[in-house]
Amino acid sequence: MTVNSIPKRRWLQFNLRTLLVATTLIGIVFARVSYLSRLAVFHEREAERLGRLLRQGDSGLIEFDNLISMIEHDSLAAMYRKADYRPWTTVDEEQAKVPEISTDEMGLTIDP
Repeated sequence: MTVNSIPKRRWLQFNLRTLLVATTLIGIVFARVSYLSRLAVFHEREAERLGRLLRQGDSGLIEFDNLISMIEHDSLAAMYRKADYRPWTTVDEEQAKVPEISTDEMGLTIDP
């Protein structure tokens, strides 16, 4: 066999292993984006639901707790939406937590 009889490798010819690895990596990235999107939608819906409760609601501490939860869900939804465009980042849910405030600090009294 001479040097000229060896078939030339085409420019875009890949191994099956390379194709499987690339497909797996792309699948992992799309799965992560889908996961982040679903969590963002969940937190957006929870914030909307709590907002509706607040608009129709009674007054009291339950309403204040709903407000705190709505703020937390809203900020979590924003963080997950931001992570949609950077799927390699992580979302720290502790950053969305609103510090607890006691009723004494708010100046509220609870009637027994």
